[in-house]
Amino acid sequence: MTGAAAGTMSRAEVAVLLALVVAYGGPVEAPTEETVAQWRDALAGYSLGECQAAVIAHAQTSPETLSPFNLIRRIRAARRTKGNGEALRRHGLDAEQNARNAATIHRGMAKIREAMGWPETGGAHDDPEENR
Repeated sequence: MTGAAAGTMSRAEVAVLLALVVAYGGPVEAPTEETVAQWRDALAGYSLGECQAAVIAHAQTSPETLSPFNLIRRIRAARRTKGNGEALRRHGLDAEQNARNAATIHRGMAKIREAMGWPETGGAHDDPEENR
């Protein structure tokens, strides 16, 4: 089990998140294992979906640098609403936007795999090592 139910995202999920952060011009250019571990620890208790929605909303509405702190602040605000579905609709995330985001994430993951020396794999969330 991953995400909020498990309490901590897997390393592969954090790499997917960092690919989105990179795509939106975040502070991470080529994440290292240390970067993945730091973001994973900082975002413990938050799901990949919540974090992705927070990255997109933040990038669309704030000039501040993307950071775990800013993502957590947005996620907590979204949780205070009537539900994540309503928060996603309020931020204008629809099927078309989700498809564009998926393509962006795929391109970002390819860059991360290359930078980290990970082999290309079949799945978007595959990790060359065990998902700890």
